[in-house]
Amino acid sequence: MRIRLKYIFILIAAVIVTAGAGTAFLAKSYSEEVQLVRSLKPVELAGMDSLIQLVPMDGAENRFVAEGEEDGRLFYALTDRDGSCLAEAGQYDYIDFQGDNDRYLFQQGEYFGYLNQDGQPVIPARYKEGSPFVEGWAVVWDEKQDCIIDTKGKTCYRAKPNQRLTMLQDGYFLMENGYQLWVGSVTNRETLFYSKKGMSFDSYSEGFFWFSQDRDDGEIRLLCYNADFQQVFSDKTIQRTSGFSDGRCFIETGEGEKQCIGEKGNTVFQLKRDWLTGTSQFSQGLAWINDEKNNNWFCVNTRGDRVFSLSGTYSDCGAFQDGYALVIDDDYDNLKKGLADNRGKLALPVCFESVSWTKGRTAVVGYEGKLYFADF
Repeated sequence: MRIRLKYIFILIAAVIVTAGAGTAFLAKSYSEEVQLVRSLKPVELAGMDSLIQLVPMDGAENRFVAEGEEDGRLFYALTDRDGSCLAEAGQYDYIDFQGDNDRYLFQQGEYFGYLNQDGQPVIPARYKEGSPFVEGWAVVWDEKQDCIIDTKGKTCYRAKPNQRLTMLQDGYFLMENGYQLWVGSVTNRETLFYSKKGMSFDSYSEGFFWFSQDRDDGEIRLLCYNADFQQVFSDKTIQRTSGFSDGRCFIETGEGEKQCIGEKGNTVFQLKRDWLTGTSQFSQGLAWINDEKNNNWFCVNTRGDRVFSLSGTYSDCGAFQDGYALVIDDDYDNLKKGLADNRGKLALPVCFESVSWTKGRTAVVGYEGKLYFADF
């Protein structure tokens, strides 16, 4: 979504893993946790004494965005695994860890631009607002109107002054003016869909658009359209959806029926009423389901077969990324996080305050207010 202020820095969870594949830490006591943490390398960055968080950059190995604070002011830096600053603290007023095509949003003074993973500006800071790149496109505001630019900074589409743009995947964009919305294609520079009365955009993934529509009875119904903007699943009263991932989508109807459907709207498998899907969609062929009655989590494949169960009781499990998923334990006093692999084994004890991991197999974990590096 759009980044408006430099103080908006997305809080993310994070993760650490053991060096040996399949080896799991079992945090049986506080002393074992402390012993584990002492074996990790503390994060130390020059000019960032009051470090708040360190986040791996999307799609960039061994690159991290650091956020710190001094005298109430936030500072951002770009660093590598060894702590070498590619963009020193204070050089930029904001750096976003989200991006693609080696383009990452930064702020300098009142203006936004884009830099590469080495901290070099590749699109100058000349926009009053900006958003992260999505598959080679980004939305910016040039003080007159919203525009879509490519990775070279060339303007590819302009909205009218009272219309706001949001970049979606697959070259689609969403355009809104407060009471009506449109979906268009940036590659063809044409509008493909106009909303009906009372409709608002919900999500887009894998060729399917979801819209919310207010009903006469006061309830909200979710409508699904395919890439040809033909409505599908018209025979279902859908109130909740996960959106499509791996060709599957979880839905819940107004009658409380829960099921997993395929791309043609066919029912792949049913879910029991006391099963919850948490925050996870299908990812890497797996989806988490919570058996609320027995208070445990298990994973199913895209056919609905139970693959494994996770030992222990936890509040939530996240989507799989590079073979690992976040495991969260929220006891209302302390939010603790760990990591499970795609075989259901805890690769990391659920005892950390924050965890983030990167494709380069370096993790950043938070423990008792301090950050540590861990290789896995």
